[in-house]
Formats: sequence, C-alpha cells, structure tokens
Amino acid sequence: MNNKKDSQKEAEQLFQSGADKREKGLYEESIVDFLSALCINPNHLAANYQMVYSLSSLNKYKEALFYANRIVALFPYWDTYEKRAWIKESLGDLSGAEADRNEGRKIPKDDCWC
Repeated sequence: MNNKKDSQKEAEQLFQSGADKREKGLYEESIVDFLSALCINPNHLAANYQMVYSLSSLNKYKEALFYANRIVALFPYWDTYEKRAWIKESLGDLSGAEADRNEGRKIPKDDCWC
C-alpha cells in the first residue's frame, strides 16, 4: 500500500473479514484479522471492540481487558464503560466493574458512538 487511503481500505477489509469469522464462531481466526487491522490503524474502534468480544468468547479476559481499556480511552461513552465493566466483572474485579458502570451512567445514552 502506498498511501493512507489504501491502508485504511485494507484495514476495513481485514476488519470485515474478522467480523465475518467471528460471526461464524472462528474466534482465533477473527483475532488474527482484527490484529492485522489494528496494526494499520490502532485507533480503529470497531476492531478494538471486536477484539474484546473474540477474546472474551475464548475466556481470555485479561487480554480482552487491554482492548476494553482502549475502547474506553478512544470513546469514553456509556456503552464502552459497560463493556469494560463486564470484562472486569469476569475477572472478579467487582469494585472496578461498579466504578466503570457508575462512570458510564454519567454519560447520556443518546451520546453513544454506536
């Protein structure tokens, strides 16, 4: 790829490939595609978000927390806080989960990025 537009297009193709694999339950394979997309664009919100889903589907909650932290940093909305709270809860961090839910409740749902 020789320009940014081509790189972004490649990132989107990799993301879509990962999303298709994830929908089929091919979580390991989807992770490879999402990671490739994130190498091109680390701030790709949907790829970071889907990494949380794929990793948590494999019970890899510690790894999923890394991406949950990224989605909150990129877009601190109620939904991203809720997703991170769920991961923290899965790791047994109940106070961290509650803190995230409280923070997310401060943000109106109509401000959602989704």
